[in-house]
Amino acid sequence: MAKKKKIITIAAITVLITAISALSYILWDNSLKRADYTFDGYEIDGAEYTAMGFRWQEEVGDYKETWNIVCKTTDGRWTFYEIDKFPNREYLVARCFYNAEVIKRKGEPL
Repeated sequence: MAKKKKIITIAAITVLITAISALSYILWDNSLKRADYTFDGYEIDGAEYTAMGFRWQEEVGDYKETWNIVCKTTDGRWTFYEIDKFPNREYLVARCFYNAEVIKRKGEPL
C-alpha cells in the first residue's frame, strides 16, 4: 500500500509541475506585444516594416540575432528578434519554425 501511495504522490506532483509550467508559458506568451499585418509587411509599435528578400546581405551583412523578442504577429506564426548590430531596430529578424527573413523599417528612424 505504501508503494501505491508513493506512486500517486509522484504522479500528482508531476501533474502539478506540468500545469504550473504550461500556465506560466501561456501567461508569458500573452504578455508579448503583437504585430499587425499590413499590405506589404508588418506594423510594429507604429512603424512599418517590409521584407527585404535577398537584398539584406548587401545592406546588413553578417549579423547575430539577440534573444530579445520584440513581438509576435497576431496569429502567433512569426516572432521578431533584434539584431545585435542594430539596437535602434532599423532591421529585425522575422522567424518562424522553418523560415527566417530580415525585415527593414520603412521611412525615418524613430
